[in-house]
Amino acid sequence: MKTTSRKIFYGFGRHVFLVLVLLGLVYWMRGNGFSTGALWGITTKTWVLLTLAVTILHQFYVWFCWRTELHMKLLSKSFGKSAYTVYVSIFFIFMLLRPVLLFALAIANRETVSISLLVRWVLSILLAFMAIYTCVSIKRYFGFMRAPGKDHFDEECRKRPMVKKGIFAWCPNPMYVFGVGAMWIPGIIFASRAALALALFMHLYIWVHYYLVEKVDLKSMHS
Repeated sequence: MKTTSRKIFYGFGRHVFLVLVLLGLVYWMRGNGFSTGALWGITTKTWVLLTLAVTILHQFYVWFCWRTELHMKLLSKSFGKSAYTVYVSIFFIFMLLRPVLLFALAIANRETVSISLLVRWVLSILLAFMAIYTCVSIKRYFGFMRAPGKDHFDEECRKRPMVKKGIFAWCPNPMYVFGVGAMWIPGIIFASRAALALALFMHLYIWVHYYLVEKVDLKSMHS
């Protein structure tokens, strides 16, 4: 049992420490206009806290489900064949909430940094194109239902070869590069200092997840 616990919590202390560092970075990035504005009577500060909370809860939810399933089969024992469906349903709720909250934050905090309209549209179109190309490649070569971590639940899925077609042919991890990269769009379109700061937080945090959770789990699966 102690060995199982060590495997589940491997890297957890570093994970928490780096989350705190990233929260400190967001705090440090505060400047003129960071807390300015409101939407639907909800202040920018509240939108910031909601967005941060959902992002952090999402990542810790994935960590908990992946690790406990991989080393204890916890969800499978609790939900049987429906375990992955239950996990994915909650996963996609978080996935939907994150951009929705970022757009709400960006609108509440709009026009708090100076970005020309040309730069806004050029960057947003490029980011959107890469995100769409990533989604198309995932759907065609990988599968949306596999992407949230089906290999943690399905041993047969672990045996499948690495995908090297579409965007995967030249970018080994497009979901974390260009998928999460789309989170910059709200802050850019609406020139929101707070939304840009939180997009940076999300993009850095996903790499904390990659190195301390996903990469460790992949090594454990194939050792």
